[in-house]
Amino acid sequence: MPKVVVWTGDALVSRLDISKEVVSLQVQKTITQPAGSWSITLLPRDEQHSSRSSISRKEWLYRTLDSNRVVSIGFEAKGGIMAGLISRVARTTTRIGDQVAKTLTISGQDFGKLLVQDNIIKGSLTVPDMRDFIEKVKAALGADHPLTIPLKGVWGPEVPAYHDKPDTVNTFQGVSVPDVIDWALRNITSLRVPLFKDAYGGDGRASDFISTGNSVTVWNDSRVWSDAPYSYNGNAYGFLRSILDSDFYEIWVDSIPSGNDLPLIQLVVRPKPFDEEKLEFATTTEDLGISWTSLRPMINKAQQHHEIAEDEVIQENLGYGDSNALSYFLVSSDHTLIGNSNGLKEGLFYPLVDTWNAKRSGNRPYRATLSLLSADVRRKAAGDLDYDGEVGADVVEFRNRLFNWYRLNPFFEEGTIQVVGRDDFRVGDPVFLPWATPPRSSRYDFHGPLGGSYADEAPSKGMRYYCVGVTWSWSFGKAYTCTLQLERGHNDALVNAVVAKILSDAPAESPEHFVGTGRNREVPPTAWRFGAKSWRWVWEDE
Repeated sequence: MPKVVVWTGDALVSRLDISKEVVSLQVQKTITQPAGSWSITLLPRDEQHSSRSSISRKEWLYRTLDSNRVVSIGFEAKGGIMAGLISRVARTTTRIGDQVAKTLTISGQDFGKLLVQDNIIKGSLTVPDMRDFIEKVKAALGADHPLTIPLKGVWGPEVPAYHDKPDTVNTFQGVSVPDVIDWALRNITSLRVPLFKDAYGGDGRASDFISTGNSVTVWNDSRVWSDAPYSYNGNAYGFLRSILDSDFYEIWVDSIPSGNDLPLIQLVVRPKPFDEEKLEFATTTEDLGISWTSLRPMINKAQQHHEIAEDEVIQENLGYGDSNALSYFLVSSDHTLIGNSNGLKEGLFYPLVDTWNAKRSGNRPYRATLSLLSADVRRKAAGDLDYDGEVGADVVEFRNRLFNWYRLNPFFEEGTIQVVGRDDFRVGDPVFLPWATPPRSSRYDFHGPLGGSYADEAPSKGMRYYCVGVTWSWSFGKAYTCTLQLERGHNDALVNAVVAKILSDAPAESPEHFVGTGRNREVPPTAWRFGAKSWRWVWEDE
């Protein structure tokens, strides 16, 4: 039985438990989705066999459940799945002969709606009564709100104009990502949630109750170099996306159960968990603050991952293929060189080619243009910047991470599994299937199932995945289930096997089967040795 609570805003009944009236519900969240969605259908009322009081309650709910009221949804815990805001209340009537049934459906989004609902609107306020207009907006929404600042480049967090002067300016450039995010939550979001005033203080705006404590933004100095925020028109989520490159950073809003009806609302901003030691084909040096091995579930960080037994799986649809194969990697900056009339981009490109994937799947490019990659604006203006050395090194760092992350794409499993329902699944979590067989395995594929020395041994099992989407479903008379959208499924045996195949095919001129300009690792960080006539893989301690 679900646990569903609605805060109605009614003076007499402010908190309404509608759990026993729910006949079906569905909650959906993906890591690229600005706001998760949910829908709840309440038990239909038959006018022929229902009391007037039950029919009246249905009508009262229809009048009471206003938009942007808070809904808490869970099964194992209150608020265990999601907390969200109502967007629509709909009633339906079905008549068959003299039988009439009335149903109420409530739908909405999670608190990512606060970033989607509010837009940054800029216009030329030049009419005579502009001052009065601005003062009235300030009185209601605050002095720093975008509606009050029509001039380009004069809004943003306060930062020192220069290191040697105490003056401050309002800008985004050179400000840390966390500072801009906190500023955006305080000043862009106009929508208020009155329910949170008592619980968190303030006036119910996003910055009062949305926590950024689960964010990891330490990479590349976490500085904003882009001037895109100055001229941005769109919603708050798009604004944050404009300063955080989607090739490298993930951003989403989620919740953590608190033990009470209301969970804790989280805004997560972090680099993708690029670093995995066995996949370090090209050298990287900067610390991301998060890696594939350090990745933990959002709710229970004591666990290494969600482990799902085979008998918990209701339906499985997983596979691999070359549709995601990439062989050409190119990174440049979104910023122009000062004084360059041709408008060339910073970074000088520095391509890297995976010659093995190019032979197998063709030339498939990945081109990333980054706003978070730039040189110091004052050094650019002074003309004393070493583009080949300083900016080039950053370009290679970003490019190498992309290469390491995507190189084995054709062998990573992806797809969906439907499992017995759990409240604690979240997007961005690692998932482990101990029974899963990898598409490649050192012990099986390279000694051959048809008579090699390891012919009778099964391949190494157990695969770790990245969860990028969750759908929770329940309806009366049916089981509570979760459908997980999984990517990057692999284990060490798969990586060892594919790397061995790559190295066995590599020419002497390119022993790692990839060629790039800039810095590269000359010796691959693998545990492989080659003999004169044949090769075999060797454990580190052998």
